[in-house]
Amino acid sequence: MPSVSHLLEEIKRVYPILEAYSLLNKIVTQHRVQGSKGLWSAVNLVKEFLSEQGVGSKVISIESGEQLDLDRSPVGWDLTYGELVVEEDGRKIVEINTLNHPTLVAAHSPSGEGRAKLSLASLEGISEASGAVLTSDSPYMSYALSGESVEALIWYDLQKHRDGVPYAGLFLSSMDRVERKPVLTMPGKTALKIIEGLRRGQSYIAEWRVEAKYTSSGLPILESCIGSGEYAVASTAHICHPRPGAHDNASGSAVLAGAAVALDKLVKKYEPLTRICFYWVPEYTGTTALFLKGLMKREVVVASLNVDMVASRQSETGSTLHLIRSMLNYSGPLTPVVKLSLESTYLTGRAFHGRECLGKVRFDEVPYGSGSDHDVFLINGVESPMLNEWPSKYYHTDLDEPDAIGLKEFKLCGKTVALSLLLTSTPNVVSGLSSYVRSYYSYLTSWYSMDSARKGINEGFTLSRVAPLLSNSLTRAVEWIEKRKVSLSNLKSCCMENPVYIGRSIVNLRPMCLEKGVEFYRLIDALKIWPLVTAYLPANLNGSLSTKDLVLQYYAEEVLDPAKIDAKCYGVTGISCLERIVEEVVEWISEKGFIKK
Repeated sequence: MPSVSHLLEEIKRVYPILEAYSLLNKIVTQHRVQGSKGLWSAVNLVKEFLSEQGVGSKVISIESGEQLDLDRSPVGWDLTYGELVVEEDGRKIVEINTLNHPTLVAAHSPSGEGRAKLSLASLEGISEASGAVLTSDSPYMSYALSGESVEALIWYDLQKHRDGVPYAGLFLSSMDRVERKPVLTMPGKTALKIIEGLRRGQSYIAEWRVEAKYTSSGLPILESCIGSGEYAVASTAHICHPRPGAHDNASGSAVLAGAAVALDKLVKKYEPLTRICFYWVPEYTGTTALFLKGLMKREVVVASLNVDMVASRQSETGSTLHLIRSMLNYSGPLTPVVKLSLESTYLTGRAFHGRECLGKVRFDEVPYGSGSDHDVFLINGVESPMLNEWPSKYYHTDLDEPDAIGLKEFKLCGKTVALSLLLTSTPNVVSGLSSYVRSYYSYLTSWYSMDSARKGINEGFTLSRVAPLLSNSLTRAVEWIEKRKVSLSNLKSCCMENPVYIGRSIVNLRPMCLEKGVEFYRLIDALKIWPLVTAYLPANLNGSLSTKDLVLQYYAEEVLDPAKIDAKCYGVTGISCLERIVEEVVEWISEKGFIKK
């Protein structure tokens, strides 16, 4: 029986590192906005790469504007050209175009051109604004709430690299109001200088031109399955995002393609007990469609590994590779197996006495966090950890170039992904895997206890809520590793008194925020509870928890102190305010027809 280190050597031998790294450099040439021809071209690049390596794949189409439960696929959209000029006293101080800065025009922005006085506005005043408006508020909310006198929106984000032109997305669907009101972006450093001038009484003129067209070309999903069997282990990478988008997420897309080739060469030797299926998707849109179209079924999917933003030169980006755990309510065999694979691959250093330890490439493990395609798998009851690097220095800007992705880091991540999928699909290939998994969940109990102590949080509060989840997670993991059985114990119940979410998508709160108004949006944003209400809520609203217990479970799983919630709304404070928000979101979901009581 081979050892883990032997499997790593086997994977290293067959992983096409130079070819996969070259694929990354091809993907970044495409402007991969959801619904664009660039997205189709990028998917075809991966398909051709797989074909050249002898791996089959097929493309699945999603229609433009297709209803995806509480979400909807965006309209087709192709950008031809965009430019922005800002003048101060007749002198050009800003001159940007999409030839050099492809993120200048917000995804799905209408076409249009014009020239107008530039002013500053927030959501509260944007309906009364006019001309060209500079704002840092939500691009979509700003677009939707702006009055007829607003001719163009120019968005900036001080959380992004301030030298970069930031990426913004409207993700308009056929149901949205489409007007001749272009939305462009501006580097944070430039915006700050203009804001300072506006506050001094300086006048600025903005001139813009956007050439784009809406289409009905739809969106592609690429699927590649190897091996055979009743069950499947899956892995996803979103391939969308504007050019260049190297770290986010050409890196994950190319790493995954290399893993598919490597495992295709090893399946005959190790004969996995499941299919191993790879998916390159438009983020959220594609994964939701997989479940709604019946291509992904909870009953046969063991687990899914999401790969999003990996393999950067950490000395350049300041990133750390994180294993983001699956939600505990759906954790099972894959999360500990990824941890084992990381330790086996990344512990390349040596301590003073010769003991192996962390090398030059950093990795860590953290509780669940939302923000990528793993959310959709979890909402549908499938274990889904994620490999992700953060912080990402050039995140969502035109500075996200391929030279920030390292060949050594790419190779390490590719081996980790391939090993994780091989071990999960063939758990009997090495000895001791069951013992490692049992020890891992025992360790997590201790980790929650220690992290609570470190943060000064009542250990009893944390463990009383996470301990039962960890026990169930261990049971699911062992049932697969030892008995090859997928546990369905966490399928959404129809027979309990608490509400049950019956949708397949995340809870897209954009329409709710428009209905409820700016104050509701500000409340959600100020409390930073988007992960709770968009993903954690629908994933855990399965009939077994009241909304109050669900909020408390979330705080326990994230090792947060509910006693320190600084919130006031609906005449109540603290945890009671959060409960009222969650109840209001549940009521809104119910009105849309996706709650069963």
